[in-house]
Amino acid sequence: MLDWTAQRLGKPEKVQSDFSDTLRRPGGDEPGMYTGGSGTSDDSPVVIKATDSMSGILAEYAWVQGRFGKINSDWKLVLRSHGAVGNRHLEKFDIQTSDGRKHTIFFDITSFYGKP
Repeated sequence: MLDWTAQRLGKPEKVQSDFSDTLRRPGGDEPGMYTGGSGTSDDSPVVIKATDSMSGILAEYAWVQGRFGKINSDWKLVLRSHGAVGNRHLEKFDIQTSDGRKHTIFFDITSFYGKP
């Protein structure tokens, strides 16, 4: 069972970047950056293969943007939380799309968790 540590984002804040350049940067959408499952549950997370936190975090946002569109116009981040299962570190994004639908995406961030 996961014990989630949540960072609730009260009033959605504008993110300075729309991450549109992330797919062209190291850590964005490099071949092999994403493996694993569909991201629809903690049993089937999208596995991010990054070597540092910045690349890994950018890859998470790029993955979401690649499927849901531009941040702050097509979707917004409502809640971002972290949990650990054994030696795996997972991150959960709760988002809301512009049509009001809510989605939850799970990422396995073990490869870069705690790395500068």
